[in-house]
Amino acid sequence: MIKTLIDVIEILVTLIINFKLKENNLLQDLSRRFLILRLKDFKNVNDYANEYHRYVRDFAAQSTILPEAFLILKFKIKLSFAFNAFYMI
Repeated sequence: MIKTLIDVIEILVTLIINFKLKENNLLQDLSRRFLILRLKDFKNVNDYANEYHRYVRDFAAQSTILPEAFLILKFKIKLSFAFNAFYMI
């Protein structure tokens, strides 16, 4: 089920980028950078979380609100294997 949710959300993000605001290069760049954001590129979880939340605010500033379930799932998935014990209910 989680894999299916990830696939659906990735499709949603792709549609937003390519059809809703194609002329907006800022949104496209923001989306690309957000999708590759991951814990291993940061010193610690706090730095990752702070950068993650900055992206969420940047999306909101572009009038793009991503579904909360996607935001939570993406945050968890990009943490690392060390955090796999956390499951969504």
